[in-house]
Amino acid sequence: MKDNTSTAEAPEQEKIVNGMNVTKLGATIRAIKGNPDIAAFQFRLTNRWQNCGLNEARINSYDGACQTINREKDFVCTLDEPPVLLGNDRGPNPVEYLLAALSGCMTTTLAYHAAAEDIKIESIQS
Repeated sequence: MKDNTSTAEAPEQEKIVNGMNVTKLGATIRAIKGNPDIAAFQFRLTNRWQNCGLNEARINSYDGACQTINREKDFVCTLDEPPVLLGNDRGPNPVEYLLAALSGCMTTTLAYHAAAEDIKIESIQS
């Protein structure tokens, strides 16, 4: 006699490659294909000049995945200029932050694409 009782399917085993949850990455890609508006992000910050070349940038909320997301606490970035540019070297200058942002974006994108293709990375340096 056939058992007609329903059995719950076991949850999908999450696959991790290079520290990236590839299972969630795949679900995100499928969600974006179903609703491209999910992929629209807008990041923002406020910047306040302090003195001389010193600025303080605060980063908190951003729009993404069709919602506004507020972090529990601000990220604070100190920007200054080196003494040769009349600053006090209390933080990277704006160009150095820009270079860090570009390098981080390229490196993260490379790692995400590699994980999606099941390519194990030993190291990335840019």
